[in-house]
Amino acid sequence: RAVVRRDADAVCGEVLELLDTFLLAPASSAEAGVSLLKMKADFLRNLAEFRVGEERRHVADRSLAAYQAAQDKAAQELACAHHVRLGVALNTAVYYYDLMGQPEQACQVAQQAFDEALVHLPRLGGDALNDSARIMQLLRDNLTLWGPEMRGGGEGGAAAAGAQA
Repeated sequence: RAVVRRDADAVCGEVLELLDTFLLAPASSAEAGVSLLKMKADFLRNLAEFRVGEERRHVADRSLAAYQAAQDKAAQELACAHHVRLGVALNTAVYYYDLMGQPEQACQVAQQAFDEALVHLPRLGGDALNDSARIMQLLRDNLTLWGPEMRGGGEGGAAAAGAQA
């Protein structure tokens, strides 16, 4: 476990430095900027999984801040049914469920994204429709998987780990 943690720290640290130093500021489009913020949040979430105590909380807080920045940018610049925006919501929900143990918050994020996108989905066509529909299905799958825990139906456990984008 120590070797895996050290290797994960090294790889994630390098990626995070590249994101912060070279990629985030000059992102050429809204989609690219949101995708890079999501990537940063995902790497931080992965790092947090190998931490304990105060160190875990600190890295998890950094991950949440990156997810929130990605959500804010997506809300300002991407349509509700855009696959990148949906991917941010999906991974944010997984963050709340898997890392923070907050199924209620996870379901709220997933349900809100699903409901908002559903209204706008008919406006999409071709690949955009397929990409968004695929992520909406993952949101729905996670809501179905997490639902029994929300109703007090027991532990989700490893089998309840959410799908992510």
